[in-house]
Amino acid sequence: MRPSTFTLYCVEGRRADVGARAGRLALGHRLRESFGPRVNVVSLPARPDPLGRGGLTSRTIYEINLFGHGVVVCGETDTPDGPGPTLEVDATALQGLEAPLMLYGHVAADADGTGSLAGLAPAALHALADRALVAVSGDEVAASMLRRAGARNVVVGGAPCLYADRVRGDDAATWEPTGSGVLLAVRDPASLPESEAGHPEARDRVRRLVRRLREAGLDDVRLLCQTPADHAFAAAFADLDYASTDDPYAWLALLRAARLVLTWRLEPALACAAYGTPFVHLASDPGTLPALEAPALARWSVDVGGAADPVDAVAARWREALPDANDRLSVLAAWAELDRRTGAAFDRFARAVRAAREGWDLRRSPTPGPMPPLPFAPENTRIE
Repeated sequence: MRPSTFTLYCVEGRRADVGARAGRLALGHRLRESFGPRVNVVSLPARPDPLGRGGLTSRTIYEINLFGHGVVVCGETDTPDGPGPTLEVDATALQGLEAPLMLYGHVAADADGTGSLAGLAPAALHALADRALVAVSGDEVAASMLRRAGARNVVVGGAPCLYADRVRGDDAATWEPTGSGVLLAVRDPASLPESEAGHPEARDRVRRLVRRLREAGLDDVRLLCQTPADHAFAAAFADLDYASTDDPYAWLALLRAARLVLTWRLEPALACAAYGTPFVHLASDPGTLPALEAPALARWSVDVGGAADPVDAVAARWREALPDANDRLSVLAAWAELDRRTGAAFDRFARAVRAAREGWDLRRSPTPGPMPPLPFAPENTRIE
């Protein structure tokens, strides 16, 4: 009997924090919707690890051609912390990739579209755009950049965490956090733009926000860390508890149960929108705004660099957010359209993968003989 399981390779972005892992859960949900429950997802880092696996190098493309049925190249949803490694792409080897390729979740690194996509160098962007069957971007700016790079079948489908409420399996709803107060999803000031990077100013802003919350009767306030780099900043507030976890289900459950979330990061804002949790996004990087504009959530973002008094602006916005639950009904139409586009793009990718596998089954069967070596296979490569 012919096997019915699909094996898909997922080349991840350079970030590996809990927010990025939550986005991968949403990706898994999408893949199961389009491919069915029998789908293997093999994760690859953005760059080769000590064993040589990672990126889209000749080594990994050789492996994908042997065992994979499709490739998904994931984008960065939030601005990466620090320079970090970008995705490594061997443009020559990529020409020999036999499996259909899809780009998913990429957002713009610059709101004006003059830069590149977060996590992708320009050369990698052009090589991937030329090879991709379909591309689902997180915002319109990223979609325009992909089209200019030569990508076909580009749709704006929203960033992955926008669909956090549909994560299944070991569901986030089964993990109940203690308390349901206010969360401040902080960010290590050293990773913020220069205008926001002063530690004393950043600490003062958090303290003023906490004071305003308590004056409004919101006494149960905790800080929420997303990366280990956030811990030192959060621990500096001796009178505040902070929550930190590397479990994406627990992280999503904290956001779902909160009464209000104030966040310097994009992914908690998108997850809150999915759950209907009131939130205010403190935008220190203009590149994150288009990802909120796509699902009609820009109203709940405050430009902390442009506001005369960011704390006053955030306080005014959360007073609107609390009774309106982020005006969820007004964004449902936009969300439904993004969801429809994303589902159609994944279905198109799944049809291409199924069609490609029909032509591979005989070739990959051990009966006809060994698969001929590919011209770009690295020397001394053995897959055991």
